[in-house]
Amino acid sequence: MRARILDTLPHRLLWALLPLDRLYRSLVVPLNQSIYSARAHRQIEEIVKQSVVDEVHIEATNICNASCRFCAYRLMERPKRVMELGDFQRYVDQIVAAGVETFDLTAIVGDPFTDALLFERLAYLRTRAAKTISLTTNAIAMPPHKTDRIISFAESFCGDLLIRISFGGFDRQTYHKIFQVDRFDRVVKNIMHLLERRQELKLGAVAVELHVRCPLSGLKGPTYRMFRDYESRGLLTIRRRVNRDLRYGNWGGKVKPEEIRSVGLTPAPRPKRFFGPCDLMFSRGFVVTLDGTVNACACRDVEVSLPIGNLNDEAFIDVIRGARRHRLMAEMMQNRIPPFCRECSEYRSIFSPDADFYRQFLKRAQASPR
Repeated sequence: MRARILDTLPHRLLWALLPLDRLYRSLVVPLNQSIYSARAHRQIEEIVKQSVVDEVHIEATNICNASCRFCAYRLMERPKRVMELGDFQRYVDQIVAAGVETFDLTAIVGDPFTDALLFERLAYLRTRAAKTISLTTNAIAMPPHKTDRIISFAESFCGDLLIRISFGGFDRQTYHKIFQVDRFDRVVKNIMHLLERRQELKLGAVAVELHVRCPLSGLKGPTYRMFRDYESRGLLTIRRRVNRDLRYGNWGGKVKPEEIRSVGLTPAPRPKRFFGPCDLMFSRGFVVTLDGTVNACACRDVEVSLPIGNLNDEAFIDVIRGARRHRLMAEMMQNRIPPFCRECSEYRSIFSPDADFYRQFLKRAQASPR
């Protein structure tokens, strides 16, 4: 409820309340850990034992065609390549066998439309009875002929398809400054084609979100008004918040605050105190990387520093039930936080009142006897 209230607040009022929000959490989170630590430990053990996984992100490619100033892609040290189709199919088979029905084809970085095998991957997920497929793109490599193929796939897909579009601003200068490529006009045309095709075919099972990556002062002009019109017609949802409080993460310390500020954006601060595992390890599922590594973090761990197994060595179900995941959770419950998480501005304790884990498993239990 508190998060929904924050979503409705005017931006200036939201900024004014942030210090109070941080003070509130600094007092409540350690108190919650002292009260609910034993219950949280039992719940984590149950989640691992039952192999509860809502979603898996598959790194079909980690290649991107932009160089966004707020993103760690340009700083990534891992090789940039595309996953073999045979490997993709083997990994999907293992994941489906574990009961997973929701897949995201944008893992950490990379744009799925740069992948020549994208439509073969979508077709295979359809044969494996996936119920929800999502992907995030900057729409640079999403020309009309590819959009038409996506629409054709959606018409024959029995599940839900979510297309998130990362958008660098509503004018050419802002877009170029933030994304570091001069593709504004092309992207606008590509998005327009997608939305017009969606309206033409009345594809309710296809959701399109425009994730705005520019200062709030840039929410103006003819392009912005045009997209607002699409939104009023139910063809698009404009997402203006990158996280809980409009600030941009540091990708485990890779992206420096001054880089984010240089394009008019506001960096999120690095956390100073840590209480238990990060909530995002439970609410965002897992990443399966190009080489089959399963990473415990599906958020900003661009160098894959939290591996818990590899699908070339053991089945997915065994990885998520395995000793390495148990050990990682046990260490974090003792506040022994991995170096990546200690630097990451996205860290959110499971004991935080706005954490999904707290709301789902701990707060709900207050009404029941211990």
